Amino acid sequence: MSKKKIYDMRLGVPVAFKRQELKNNVINKVFNWYASKFDFPTLDYQTSLYLKRSLFFVGKVAEIPLKDSLPLTPIFTKYVPVSWNLYDFPIEVTLINKRGVPFIPSTPQLVDRDCVLWYAQKNHQSIYDMVEPKINMIVETEMAIAINEQAIKTPFVFEVEPQNMKSYVSFVRSLQNDELAMFLPSTEARGINALVTGAPYLIDKLVAYREKLENEIKEYLGINSLPISEKKEHLISNEINVNAEVTEFNCDALLECLKESSDMSKEILGIEIPVRINKIDKEVEEKVDEDEEEAEEDENI
Repeated sequence: MSKKKIYDMRLGVPVAFKRQELKNNVINKVFNWYASKFDFPTLDYQTSLYLKRSLFFVGKVAEIPLKDSLPLTPIFTKYVPVSWNLYDFPIEVTLINKRGVPFIPSTPQLVDRDCVLWYAQKNHQSIYDMVEPKINMIVETEMAIAINEQAIKTPFVFEVEPQNMKSYVSFVRSLQNDELAMFLPSTEARGINALVTGAPYLIDKLVAYREKLENEIKEYLGINSLPISEKKEHLISNEINVNAEVTEFNCDALLECLKESSDMSKEILGIEIPVRINKIDKEVEEKVDEDEEEAEEDENI
């Protein structure tokens, strides 16, 4: 009776699961950028994070005062509009009490009297809605990098006789362990062939393209970015600031919208919630200054 042959076909994780995992990682990265850019110093870390997440993923959130609290404490929650005015702004909203807490009223609340609405942007859209197309492009680029990385690998093909199986298994393990020297009988060595795929190496171009997409998202969030793939001589010129005005304008637009809600909170609810910008891109400016100083020194030599 002939022995059964068993072939080990390790196909890996299905592409759909890999893609969703990559997208979740990119979304979390972009959210961290946004959450690190703006801060609400008077809020505790849990309230601040909830506010940022609501603005990023939903684009709007309602604020009410916690009754009988001194000093007045803000409560943020999602809402559903009940009625609108002539200009399509909500007049009344129903607050969504996701956790069933007793201090969130179930009756409709009058906007700009009982509650204040916070918006992430002037268009009242979420930050995520605006950056999702770029996120999808980054995910596609990451998938292309993974595919190209697999395509350029040179696999080994073995002509295996049953009595030589152990030798070949030992040889493969040595390859995986990065051994520099391996020994096989000449008769067995002739059975090893490298299969050259001929696939082009595109990883460097794909990485540069991914970086470009990430920088475009940072620009929209008002964050200066330093393209690490550019040569130093390109970073010491005005090219590093070519989009500085656009980046600053985007930052001001997001900040202005938050400050409007902050002012309404103070005026209507009597709760002061200042908005602060964190200079997370200060390192980029310092790096550019250092490169410019080095360039001036080189010119003087």
